[in-house]
Amino acid sequence: MSEVDEVQVAADSDQFVTFFVGNETFALPMASVAEIVRLHSLVEVPLTPPALLGLSNLRGALLPILSLRSLLSLAPMQATDSTRVLVVDMNPMVGLVVDKVSRVTQAQLDEASHDDINSIADASQLAGVINQDGHLIQVLSASSLLAGQFSENMLMVGQAKRQSGASLGTQEAEIEEDELVVTFMLNNEEYGIDLASVESIVRVPERINVIPQAAPYIIGVMELRGAITPVASLRALFAQSEGELGEHHRILVCKVRNRSGHLVTLGLVVDSVREVINLPSAMRESAPELLDAGNGELASLVKLDQGKRLISLLSLPHLLDQGEVQQVLQEQEPIDADEDASEDQDDSSQLMVIFKLKQQEYGITIANVQEITRLPKDLKAVPKTPDFVEGMANLRGIVLPVIDLHVVLGMPRSQASDAQRVLVLNIGEQRVGFIVDSVVEVMHIDEEHITAAPNLTADSSLLLDRVANLVDDSRMIQIVNPEYLLSEHDQGVLGDL
Repeated sequence: MSEVDEVQVAADSDQFVTFFVGNETFALPMASVAEIVRLHSLVEVPLTPPALLGLSNLRGALLPILSLRSLLSLAPMQATDSTRVLVVDMNPMVGLVVDKVSRVTQAQLDEASHDDINSIADASQLAGVINQDGHLIQVLSASSLLAGQFSENMLMVGQAKRQSGASLGTQEAEIEEDELVVTFMLNNEEYGIDLASVESIVRVPERINVIPQAAPYIIGVMELRGAITPVASLRALFAQSEGELGEHHRILVCKVRNRSGHLVTLGLVVDSVREVINLPSAMRESAPELLDAGNGELASLVKLDQGKRLISLLSLPHLLDQGEVQQVLQEQEPIDADEDASEDQDDSSQLMVIFKLKQQEYGITIANVQEITRLPKDLKAVPKTPDFVEGMANLRGIVLPVIDLHVVLGMPRSQASDAQRVLVLNIGEQRVGFIVDSVVEVMHIDEEHITAAPNLTADSSLLLDRVANLVDDSRMIQIVNPEYLLSEHDQGVLGDL
């Protein structure tokens, strides 16, 4: 028989898939093996047993991948060209990584014990043996293998989980979206736009198509989630010198109305995004006429850090009320035919802050984020606090506990860098900052791409209860449920600081 590679297999009660783990030969009944695939890229899941290597994307479905070496208490081994994944039907499917698949064979299953064979597997992990020309091949019981590290319902999806999209009960009432502002740098000056006007914040794509004979501040058009979006340079709109677009540049994809009243999108290129910050109307001062020159582009000013930091808040309708810009907007396909259609579209997607921990992407709904800020330089260490507490910071007069999210998720402590950011969330009745490696973007994710995460362990299934599976972009984003970031005990400890 030929060696098995990547195949879909048909069930037969007398057939077995044989494979190697280390120097030993094992088998699984063909009836339990849906297919055999190569090992592809994985997304690691925090707070899970070491046997779980991560999640993989199998034709749009989430597949937990487990190391059979780890389940058999063997030392890990680097994947090779021979490494394969047996996709086993455990309701739902799981993938078992083996060193090498041998063949599909037809045989009779016999009962066996450790008295019959010298095995690295525990007797409880065996379903029996098959005798092939005097050579005993151990047949594994997949359910017994997993029972050692996963309780019997841990691989079931979402049965006992909270409803999809759960958020903090008191938080949405406290955070009004129109108070959140995206601040960004332009020629070493800080500006801001209300987050309600921002559809997403993205990196500069590899390709922006130039529009012939367009105004100098229209860079071109880009494709964003299947739609064509024009891109304008804010520097050029402000008559400032421009340079090459680089890694630090970002595009604010804004929702604006053209002169026909239709809602369309426009990308605004900025030098860098600084933070998402909560700026209530009481903090906003009217802009002096001398600064605004009566154009209405400068909506208001905010002074922070005792006047040392000045944020100029822009009015998009006035800023974009220019002939050439409006001409481009007028040619755009509306994102809503009317107000009701716009609301329906908003209901079918969620605005997420996408951030990184150890090079992996995570997301949290923007409704749960009070603001996003840089790591304070004057972080004060507090003795006799839990290990995950990095210190206390003063956030515009509010004492803010700052926590390393890596430690909360069972990862090694973070390394300081300029890219680090602090996500400020309301946990219970207090505001808490969580350190992340970087904030990648703010983006809408359609509900159809969000699915319940495999229920792997009690901790991970509550804290990381959903996954955004963006197959077309080859991205898998684990979504954090902030309600389970801190236990009631930890919240009480923080409240006493």
